[in-house]
Parts: sequence; C-alpha cells; structure tokens
Amino acid sequence: NQRLANLCGVLDENLRQIESALDVGIARRGETFTISGESRQTELAAKALRRFYDESAEGLNVEDVQLGLIEVANPTDESGEEPEVPESEPQPVRRKPRRRSIKLANDEMKGRLIGREGRNIRALEAATGVELIIDETPLQVTLSSFDPVRRQVARVSLERLMQDGRIHPVRIEEVVLKAQAEVDADALKNGEGAALEVGVTGIPMELLRILGRLQWRTSFGQNVLLHSIETAQVAGTIAGELGMDIRAAKVGGLLHDIGKALDHEIEGTHAAIGADLAKRHGMPESIVNAIAAHHQEVECTAREAPIVQVADAISAARPGARGDQAESHLRRLEDLQAIAMGF
Repeated sequence: NQRLANLCGVLDENLRQIESALDVGIARRGETFTISGESRQTELAAKALRRFYDESAEGLNVEDVQLGLIEVANPTDESGEEPEVPESEPQPVRRKPRRRSIKLANDEMKGRLIGREGRNIRALEAATGVELIIDETPLQVTLSSFDPVRRQVARVSLERLMQDGRIHPVRIEEVVLKAQAEVDADALKNGEGAALEVGVTGIPMELLRILGRLQWRTSFGQNVLLHSIETAQVAGTIAGELGMDIRAAKVGGLLHDIGKALDHEIEGTHAAIGADLAKRHGMPESIVNAIAAHHQEVECTAREAPIVQVADAISAARPGARGDQAESHLRRLEDLQAIAMGF
C-alpha cells in the first residue's frame, strides 16, 4: 500500500512527528494504527492520520506533516475564522513541563524547604526558574520545568542545601549561583567528552557547551547527547564506506540535535535553531545544511546531509533506544519477515 507507506514516511519519520507534536504514542500493525495518550490528544492524532492518509497519494514530507498538524490542532470553521475557545478550557497541543523527583532525608526537611510563610520555596523558585511541587508524597519534592538545565541547577542546589543544613533566602541565592557555575562547567565537560568519543576536533567551545546540555534532555526516553554521539559514529562509518568527508559527517551527526538545547528559549524547529547556531559560530556550509535538513525541512544541498538523516533514523529506531516500542518492534519484525518470505 503505497499511500500507507507515504503516510508513515521514511523509517516512520512522519509518525514520529505526529507523536512528538501531539504527545501520543502510535503503534502500527499492518494497516491498523493504535494510538495511546490523553483522550483529547488521541482524537487529534486520529484526525491527523485520516487527513494525511487522504493527502498521501502524491507523497507526504515532514514539512507537509508539520503544517497539517498546526491546522489539525487549531481548526477553522467554514468562514475561515478560528472557533472561540472558552477561557476555562485549555488549548490543545500544549507542551508539558518535564518533572524530576528528589528524595528527602526526612519529612522535617519539607518544612524547612518551604520556610516561614513559604519564603524559602519562593526564593528557590525565583532563583532557579523551576517550580517546586511539595505535596503529600512522603520524602519527595518534585522539580517541574521545560528547561532541563534549570532542572539540573535546581537539583544540585537542593542537594547542596540539604547537605549544608542552612536554608534561608540569602543562602539559597548563594548556592544557586554556585550550582549554575557547576552545571555550566559540567555541560562543557559533557560536550568535550562527546567530541572526544566521536573523534573530532575544532568545534568551537560555545557549541560544545551547548551540546553538553543535551545530557539532561531526553526524547521518547532516549538520552539526546548519547543519541547524538551514536548518530555521529554511524554517519562517520557510512561516509567512510562511501569515500566521503568523514569529519563533516561526524560533526553534522554530533550537532544535528543541538537546537534541542535551546528550543525552549528560541522560536522555531530544533533543526532550524541548530543550523542557525552552527552558522553563527562559523561552521562549514556542509555541516549547517546537514543540521538544517535532517528532518527534511529544507533541501539537502550537502553530500553529507542525507548521511546524517539516515544515521539519525538508525540511532532513533534501533530496538531499545526509545521507550515507545514493543508494538513497533513487533511490526518491524513482521515487515522484515514479509520481505524475507517474498524471495
């Protein structure tokens, strides 16, 4: 079924876009799709799949999917005007802040973190930019934020404060400043370690620092920094086999998701953000294009760009890499079996 193949895209890239945009899981077996998630989001995903299937006869690329998802999530009536949404109802397709829990030594620590009239918790939230959720769950405080680096700063700060025992607004500001410097240094160390593992040099220090922040970012359960390292290694191997520029392929693979470190701060897709970042730091055009084109948002003009696309898909699709996937692994095995039985 060519239309179904167009709907899914190369290595299910279109399905991955729908899953990411609508915060759902999509599993396919043959011509049947199973959608998991909140009821409102699963309805939107089902509507999107029906629409894209109808439009896929002539092919369907990632840009078509992204534009279609905007229309599915924000429908218009026949007059072309957006329907009114009561203020009490949440808007659909809203990215959820990620959470991380910290264990406390005892329940007394909760009171000390809250402080008199909530002064300590307000000071912590103001200094870190992270929401602290302290509820009835015993021996636990939850950190909630869109920014993984801020969550890491808050985690380090809380651990230092609990070890030190002095918890008051002035001390909180001092500890958070030290934690920010520590996390910044760790990010650079992470980026340098990734470049060393891949075997490339000459990447600007600021790019390595931003790359290192991906250590605290995940995508469908896969650590994004480790995914970037895998992509670079696979891209380098493919480039070597084809007699192409191994370093350009490796650097393009290593930096292809660097925009995810900043997509909560800057508008645009992570591919566009990453390409602009690489360009501003003087990276060659072949690497800039490899980053910009890895989700087919722009045309591949560099020879290394398709290699990075393939390496990215291989790392993301390998069994066990992501946490969605019992059904998709089974479907992949069935497809492979069908191919084998066709000979």
